[in-house]
Amino acid sequence: MCRRPASSELWVGVFGENESPTMVVATIMTGSDGHRGWLYYLAVDQKLQRNGFACAMVRYAENWLAGQGVRKVELMIRDDNNPVRTFYKRVGYETEPRIVMSRWLKDHDI
Repeated sequence: MCRRPASSELWVGVFGENESPTMVVATIMTGSDGHRGWLYYLAVDQKLQRNGFACAMVRYAENWLAGQGVRKVELMIRDDNNPVRTFYKRVGYETEPRIVMSRWLKDHDI
């Protein structure tokens, strides 16, 4: 089996006057296994929410992933996190019928 190496990036949105960044306003982390891309940890400064920063960060991350050859972007949110679900629907994401399974690794498992 051959696949491109996995990769990830952390993007930080900054704001400032005259191209001099003075504060972090948003962050997003992306990951890719060479087939699918993932969005993680989108965050926008609470005082600056609803100004388009989240959408800009998502689009920037999507463009980066597309440049890596990724054709599908996925993310996970808690089922009861309705504000975040509404945001992602607004920027074009759909709910898919999937089951997420997990396992906590303990020291002796590694």
